[in-house]
Amino acid sequence: MDAAHVLMTDFEDARRLRVQLEEEPLPAEQRIEWMEKLAKARAAAQASVTTLEQAEALILKV
Repeated sequence: MDAAHVLMTDFEDARRLRVQLEEEPLPAEQRIEWMEKLAKARAAAQASVTTLEQAEALILKV
């Protein structure tokens, strides 16, 4: 969660800076690249949730 929050904050800072500098949005290729990185991070987070749910189920069985 902390890593996701840092990532979101970094992106918001970058967006705000681009607006202040009156720069164009990132090219589509670069946005796609960042979305792919985000998808990998999301998959890792979802895998962690699954593992935590399995641990929870085991704890409740004990």
